[in-house]
Amino acid sequence: MKLSVVIPARNEAGSIQGTVEQFAGRLEAERIEHEILVVDDGSTDETLDILDELSRRLPQVRAIGNRGRHGFGRAVRRGLEVFTGDAVAIVMADASDSPEDWSSTTASSRKATTARLARASSRAVRSWTIRRTSC
Repeated sequence: MKLSVVIPARNEAGSIQGTVEQFAGRLEAERIEHEILVVDDGSTDETLDILDELSRRLPQVRAIGNRGRHGFGRAVRRGLEVFTGDAVAIVMADASDSPEDWSSTTASSRKATTARLARASSRAVRSWTIRRTSC
């Protein structure tokens, strides 16, 4: 099962590198297949430069631009449009979320976590798809 981590970011130059590296490191250590999608929401600081460097160094990291109207919800929606995993987690760019919340330390708890993420993701994507197709 592949986990997609969606991180909406606007002017997060001071924290985005640490957030991405913490999640990437923890998920790699736990051998959880993953991608990290950072959705830039119109940053005017060095966030894009940092994301370019991270995506060159870490192949599982992709920087996605939110080219339409901006806002947290729109950045999340953009990430949900392009993620490729079987489950999705939305994480704050400012390091207020812990990678330990999305990974596990034992095989049995990893299976339980994966099952919970899959169920939650299925409901979230189904709900988002219904709203999106009815617009």
